Amino acid sequence: MADIDLTPSGATSVIINGAIFVDSDNIGSGTGTYGPFLGLTGNDGNVAGFNADVADGSNPDIDHSKTETVLLSEVPISRIEWPIGSGIYIDVYEFRVDLNESNSTPRISLEQFKIYTSANGAITQLTTLQSQNLVYDMDAGEDRTVLLQDTSSGSGTDDYAVFVPVSQFAGMDPATTFLYLYAAMGFKGGIYEEDGGFEEWKLASAGTLTGYKFEDEDGDGFWDANEDGLGGVTIFIDTDKDGVLDAGERSTVTDGTGAYSFYGVAKGTHQIDEVLEPGFTQTTGAFETATIVDRGDIIVVDPIGNKIPRPSLDVSKTPNVTSVDNAGDIITYTFKVTNTGNVGLTGVTVVDPLTPGAEVYVSGDDGDNVLEVGETWTYQGTYAVSQTDIDTNGDGDGFIENTVTADSNETGPDTDDVTVKIVQSPGLDVMKSADVTSVDNAGDVITYTFKVANTGNMSLTGVTVVDPLTPGAEVYVGGDDGDNILEVGETWTY
Repeated sequence: MADIDLTPSGATSVIINGAIFVDSDNIGSGTGTYGPFLGLTGNDGNVAGFNADVADGSNPDIDHSKTETVLLSEVPISRIEWPIGSGIYIDVYEFRVDLNESNSTPRISLEQFKIYTSANGAITQLTTLQSQNLVYDMDAGEDRTVLLQDTSSGSGTDDYAVFVPVSQFAGMDPATTFLYLYAAMGFKGGIYEEDGGFEEWKLASAGTLTGYKFEDEDGDGFWDANEDGLGGVTIFIDTDKDGVLDAGERSTVTDGTGAYSFYGVAKGTHQIDEVLEPGFTQTTGAFETATIVDRGDIIVVDPIGNKIPRPSLDVSKTPNVTSVDNAGDIITYTFKVTNTGNVGLTGVTVVDPLTPGAEVYVSGDDGDNVLEVGETWTYQGTYAVSQTDIDTNGDGDGFIENTVTADSNETGPDTDDVTVKIVQSPGLDVMKSADVTSVDNAGDVITYTFKVANTGNMSLTGVTVVDPLTPGAEVYVGGDDGDNILEVGETWTY
């Protein structure tokens, strides 16, 4: 068995199984006004019991006028620097004790300090309690006795505090989990026995602050039905009201719906703020305030709204025709660039590979050269169909196709593509003439002239001329420009 001396002649604090037991004179008055939730009293030198709502008479050590069941959400949470001066902060549940021992024998021993949690808020029997979830046990691993001394002047002032890390309650819902503290005191005897006074285990008056963070898309400061909650945002209780999350201030992160909660918040008025993300704009004010009046209060904080910059643009492209069938046909493309985000856009550009540098602004700007939210700017560009487009049938797929790209300083690029059908109409015409109209002697020679013309809209290759009277003797005379292609409008003579 180990004795741990926290009387004035001993240590001022000790860590036992992760919890901090400390002389209250060394940590100040704590988070607020304290009230008992477990009162112990007796006349036989020792007391033991746990907090319960029902006075069933089975334990005379319990003063039921000072004893009640509490939810975990009602237990105050403090953010403390520990060790003091280390710069390391932890969140702890805070329990205080007012010893109220006599002035002549002010000392008392603490033999057991256990914390149970349960979904059952009506436990009255110790055997039932011992079957519940044991979250903390001072004696785990070793039987310990903590020596205490009433150093305060009169009742109503706490003498010691026990800080149990919030992390030991991970996964428990504070709103539905009941907390039970079992304490046994005075069993060491002698000068450490309970001498007929009373021991009050206390909690500061604490409640819950809960609220939502939302994206205020229209920036009007109100949470509209079509606006979503924002997850992943850090919300904090700004204790010193400087708008900055400091190491000693409590914080939490909103869930996927934008919801957040602070449990165990001390009685009083609190300022709620957020860690503002770069580019975000607060639309509901710089902070919110909320006041907890009584233990167990659940206060709904006004929603906190942000307008988030979401730059976006959309470009659409339309041609003035659906098909072309001749080289030199003009396609006029219209490009419309719309601001589909929620911030103005600058440095807007429109580029189309078919009309490089020829994209002409037409209309839409109100004169400030900023593509404002909801505004649409119109551009146009023209393209002259080439003979190659016709001859290759648009590189084989039957279309003239291209993609326009719009961009701005604030967004990434957006594209749109469109196709114009190519109509191929190959055609040729051959005309045959003779140099005489009649003959009257064997051996007379007739010279035939054949003229082959491209009457379609595409170039022709592999041109042949065959006449049964002159098989193999059809001689090319002229008309080709040297590329051996019968081009549109060209006529070859044989």
